[in-house]
Order: sequence, then structure tokens, then C-alpha cells
Amino acid sequence: MKSLPRLPVLNVLTLGLAALLTASLRATPIEWAGTNSGNWNAAANWTPNTTIDNSGTQDLLIKTSGNASPVTTMQVSSATGNGTAAFSIRSLSIDDTAALLHNATVGLRIAATNSASSSNSTTLTFSTPGINIISAANGATVSLNATTSTGTGTPSMTINLGYSGAGTLQVDGTSKLLINAASTTISGTGGLIKDGAGSLTLSGNHTYTGGFTLQAGTLVLTSSGARTGDNTAVANSAFGTGTATLNGGTLLSSGAAGGGTSARTIYSSVILNGNVEMTNSTTGNITLSTSAGQATALGGNSTLNVGGNVTWDQSISGDYSLTKTGAGTLALNGTNTFSGLNINAGTVNVDSVTALGSSAALNPSSVVLNGGTLAFASGSDTSASSNRGFQIGSGNGTIDLSSGRNVTLLGNITDVTGQHGMLTKTGAGTLTLSGANSYSGSTTVQGGALAGDATSLQGAIVLNNASSVTFNQTSDGTYAGSLSGNGSFTKLGAATLIVSNSSAHTGPNNVAEGALILQDAVFGGNGSAGLVVQSGAKLAGSGIIRGDTVLNEGSFLSMDTYTGGVVSNVIGKISFNNNLDLSGIAAFSTSPVTIPTPFGAPLAFDLGSSNYSDQIVVYGTLDIGNGLLDFADFSFTTAASLHDATYTLFSAPNATIAGSLGTTLVRDFGDGFTGTLSLTDHAVQLTLVGAPIPEPSTYAALLGGIVALAAVYRRRRAR
Repeated sequence: MKSLPRLPVLNVLTLGLAALLTASLRATPIEWAGTNSGNWNAAANWTPNTTIDNSGTQDLLIKTSGNASPVTTMQVSSATGNGTAAFSIRSLSIDDTAALLHNATVGLRIAATNSASSSNSTTLTFSTPGINIISAANGATVSLNATTSTGTGTPSMTINLGYSGAGTLQVDGTSKLLINAASTTISGTGGLIKDGAGSLTLSGNHTYTGGFTLQAGTLVLTSSGARTGDNTAVANSAFGTGTATLNGGTLLSSGAAGGGTSARTIYSSVILNGNVEMTNSTTGNITLSTSAGQATALGGNSTLNVGGNVTWDQSISGDYSLTKTGAGTLALNGTNTFSGLNINAGTVNVDSVTALGSSAALNPSSVVLNGGTLAFASGSDTSASSNRGFQIGSGNGTIDLSSGRNVTLLGNITDVTGQHGMLTKTGAGTLTLSGANSYSGSTTVQGGALAGDATSLQGAIVLNNASSVTFNQTSDGTYAGSLSGNGSFTKLGAATLIVSNSSAHTGPNNVAEGALILQDAVFGGNGSAGLVVQSGAKLAGSGIIRGDTVLNEGSFLSMDTYTGGVVSNVIGKISFNNNLDLSGIAAFSTSPVTIPTPFGAPLAFDLGSSNYSDQIVVYGTLDIGNGLLDFADFSFTTAASLHDATYTLFSAPNATIAGSLGTTLVRDFGDGFTGTLSLTDHAVQLTLVGAPIPEPSTYAALLGGIVALAAVYRRRRAR
């Protein structure tokens, strides 16, 4: 066999070893040896003894070592006087600088000068993207500033991102990196990524165009950005003029030197894609401006953990959900099209329903309340309607109308799958629910008004702080829940509301329109403020009413069940635990109100057999008015056959009835029966008496007389 030539193989091996050696040499950083001069331009300050060659390939390492002496400031300059210096490096690493600290608060300072009179101008260029261009580790604290002194000098430092792409600021553990002096500017075409658990502090004077990404750790903003004079473009900001991408970590708005207001305005467009915390160290808002048309895009399902106050004026788009956590307040002011909003803690404040994302047509669970509050701010309109679908989780949810805004929720409110949550309404405004709601928890009204109908208002309703609930029925419906608390109840709408469960609320009740029918229910609690039935409205059914009750002129009272024009003539009883005032209803004969079906008069009673009929029992005082109540006020539905009977229509066992009957007290009931109304101290009664039926002998005598008269008549004709 012919052997292969060895020279090419040796050449390949030699080239490979050379490449590895070169890479190894490049990977070895130039380490700070440290003298108290602190000047980067001095070769003796580095190991190996070398100068910064501005090739952009050198990796610099500053850390505590036996060769390093304490320094006041590392001066990134060529001389201590006025002048211009430029350094181009690949990376800068700061590792555990405790022995080099001249100031325990700000840590190691890397600056253009340490002289009060110097106006040095220094540019530090990073030329390689995709790497950690600046790293801080092992508790290092480092500040990149133009100067450490105050005086007549006007030094400046420019950190130039001379690459296309992004370089990483890797701040690990408890380390801190500060680039927050007014005279320090980040420029260039590159972008920045903040990674690591440590903190990065930025001011707002930077002009780099490659954008900023917060990946982890804390970003501290100590100043706002800026705009051009006509507000049409972003001039500079902590994030430069590019887009700010928030993938994780914490964005902390801090006052200068840890004091004063921490109000900050961000003028960059934003990509939100992850779990991000935003909070304030003192007072003031973090505001995301839309002054130059900036907007926010969701890059995935994202969470904002808000610990202070954040105002998001930018519109938020993307086919993803936004989740709000944290005790703070997030104000959404843009026209948003994200696919869902989850409020798990704190408050989300909106000034328009368009801020809630896509409507129910796209997502029946557009808004999920699971521990947080949705607040409607005062807008230009006095009311707002939302056709978004809502869900309530086991953490419960609150809708706040403290602004006095009136809001209608058109979509359905349901439970989060497998969870059961309660809804609380706060604030002075009116919340109207219009959907077919099925959430299983109770509804608590802490202020203002709750409105809806028997379809939208379900379950237990707690009325606190003199709040109110209104059922507006455009079609017949049944409320099977219960009312409690000290709030009020109002029935509106021409259709019927059947109440099939007992309630213990103590506020006033008003039947203004249509019919309120009790279905063997107790209505009102002990000490109830009572019930008023207005002209044209109806009270019917069977049950117990607590509190004083007043039936105004033109109102109607029946023990029947009346829905959809169909009457159920079942003998029933309504008991009034307090007083009942019929003086208005007894004046019906002078009222112009049209009597509705099935009422033939204001008071409708069914008459059964064996003296058994509909009955009103009043345990307080019954007031029938003076000389008003008579047959003109009654309509009766009778049994198949009439019989002599006395029916007690009204009973007042504990007090003498106030007032007197009118003049029409006798009525013909047909079939020979006559009815008479009478009044005792404790009852209003109807007595039916039929005409007497003749005995058989009377019929025989009458027949004999007729035969005799016929015979006389025939004899006279025969003559």
C-alpha cells in the first residue's frame, strides 16, 4: 500500500494549533494591575504590561488582586488635562472591586477625569455584538461617569456601541452598574441587553439606535427621556431612540439620589414579552408616552407586576393576553387589541372600554377578574358600554366606578373553568349588567347602583352602604337569589319579576313599573324601610312583606301569579308584618289609570269553597281610607259554583282597622247570589247569600192554582 504524504497532515495540525493558540491568547483578558494614578493609558496599570491598542479586540478585567492598589478613579483618558481620548475594546469585566472602592456608596468609578477643572472628552467604543460587552460580578459596584468632581470643568464620556446587533450588560448577583450621569451618553448603532440578577441604573440622555432589552435583574431609571420640540420623534431616552423590549426583570423608577419624585416618562415604543415588574421608589407615575405615535406590541402572553403607578398611554396590540399582578395601579389609556386581560391583583384603570382589548366576538373571556379591580376613570362621556366577555376566578373581582361613571357590560359574565368567584361593585356610578350571566358567586354592591334583569342579576346580592339594585324587566323573569344588606330595591319595566327566594335587605323598596310577584317568599328583613307600589304597578303572589307598605292610587294588589298575560288563580295569602296603607288604592274610582289584564279592579281576590279565599293579613295597622273602600275597588274570581259563605278578605289581628267603607257595599254576583262588604274592628269581609229555594208544597199549591185558573178560563169561553 502506498503511504500518504505526511507534510500536508503536519501543515493542517500546525495551522489548527496556531488557531487554537490565537483563540486562547484572545480569550486571556488584560487585567488591571492598579496604581493610584488610575489612568487607563498607562501600560504599567495592566497585566501584561500593555496599552489599550484601540483594536476593539481586547478584553479588559478589573478585579481585586494582589497587584492592584486602591484608586480614586479609573480615568479613561490620555492625560489629566483637557483633551480627547478614545478607546476601542471588545469587553470590560468588573469582578469584586471591594479593595478598589473609594466610595462605599457608588463603588468603583470609571470616568473621563478626576479633576474639577478638566474638560476631558472620552469615547469608549465596544465593537463586537453578541457578547457580554460589560460585566459586573461578585458584588461589584461600578459607575461609568464623566467625572467624580464638581468644578469649572465640563468633561464628557461617550459609550459608543460601534456594532450592528446587541451587546449584553451582564450584571450578576448583587452587583450594580451605573450609567446615570448627565454628561455620560450611550451612542452608536448597536443595542443593549440587560441580563443577570444585578441592577443597571440609566439616565435618560442616550441616543443609541439599536434598542434596549431588559432580560433579567433590575433596570433603575433616574430620569425621563426627551422629545424633539414638536413632539414628532423621540430625541433620546434611557432606551436610546430604538425600541424597548421588556422580556423579564424589574423596571424601577427612582428619584435622583434616592429622593424626590420618581415620575418617569418613557418615549420609546415597547415590545412586552414576559413577566416584568414595574414599580416606583417614591411618588409619581411611570408613563409610556404616545406623543410621537409610539406603540406597544405583545410578543407573547405577558405579565406586568405593578408595584406603584404605571400609565400606559400607548396602544397595545398582539394576539396574546396581558396579566396584571401586584398591588399597584396600571392605567390603560390606549385603544388596545390584545386578546385578553387578566387582573389578578391591584387595579387596572381604563378611561375607555376600548382599552380592554378585543371584544367578545373574538374572545368570550376578554377580561378575567381573579383578585384584582377594574376601575373606570372619568371619561368625556358619562357612560360606557363594553361587549367584552368577563370571567371571575376564585380570587374574586371588583369593578370600581368611584369616578361616577355609568358602565354597561353587554357581554356574559361566567366562572373561570373549575373556579367560583364573587363580584364586588364599588363607587358612586351605576353598573348595568346586560348579559346572560352565570357566575356562581355572590354580588356585593358597596356603593352606587347595580342594574340589570332576572337574566343578568343572579345569585345572592349584598347591598351595603345604602347602595341600590334595580331590576328592569322588558320580559318576564324569575329572580331565585336573595337580597341582603341595607340597600334599596327598585322594579322597573312593564314585564313581570317573580321573586322565588326570601330576602332580608332593609332598605326601601319601590315597585315603579310592571308586576312584582312573590312566590312563597319573604321580602325584606326586620326593620325594613318598607315598600311602595306606584301608580300602574302591581304587587301579587304569596308570601311575607316586612316593613311598612304603601299602595299608591292606581296601583294593584293580587294574590295571583301573573306572567305573560296568563293568570294562575290559586288561593294565596300575603302577610304584611308591619303597616299596610290602602288609602290611595281605595281612591281608585277617581283614578284615570287603565286597569290591566287580569285585574278587573285594584284589588283582585279568588273565592274558593268553604269560606276559603285569597287573604291579606296585616300584623300592624291596616288603613283603608275614610269612606273610600267599596266594591268599585274589587274584582273577584269565583269557584265553579257559588254558595253561601263569609270570606275574610283583610285581617288585622293586632290593631283596629283605620278608616271606613265606602257607599257601594252590595253587589249582584249572579245565580241569585248577593254579596255584601262589611267592616269589623279587625277584618274586612265579603258575605255571599243566595236567593231562598221554595219548598215542594209551595210548588204543588202553585200548580193547583194554575190548573184552577185554566178551568175557569175554559168555562167562560164555552158560554
